[in-house]
Amino acid sequence: GDRKAATEATERFGELRKGVPALARTAELYRGQGWREDALATAREAADRAVTPAEKAEALHRLGELAWERGEPEEALAQFDAALRTESGHHTSLAGKARALAALDRTDEALAAYQSVLTKLPHPLYALELGELYASLGLDGDARSQYAELEKLLARSKA
Repeated sequence: GDRKAATEATERFGELRKGVPALARTAELYRGQGWREDALATAREAADRAVTPAEKAEALHRLGELAWERGEPEEALAQFDAALRTESGHHTSLAGKARALAALDRTDEALAAYQSVLTKLPHPLYALELGELYASLGLDGDARSQYAELEKLLARSKA
């Protein structure tokens, strides 16, 4: 909640540690402060400067999230796909891809992507989103089953 301290800490981090990690943190800071264009430019720089597949995939994922927040599901999908081509095991990008596919009414592909990501990264948010997708398609039984899985995931995370 202390924006001034967060900004100072991020600037100090950038001075001490140049490169992709500092750029990524700075992009997140800008995003959190509502400075979307600065966040986008910094995230693009991080993607351009990334050396390892993990850094590149994370930077591309961040670009996908920024596109999603701007209401651009096609661009988000392109960035998530690029992240997955860079690192096929970048499961958060698979979840982002599922979300973008659902927004583009490519529901069969979205269902498959959500089901795949949940086998690899069983996160409550993804379980909720899949349940909501089932419900929106009138697949009430599948939605109820998915919500039951969500409850199990939440119980495990509380434990």
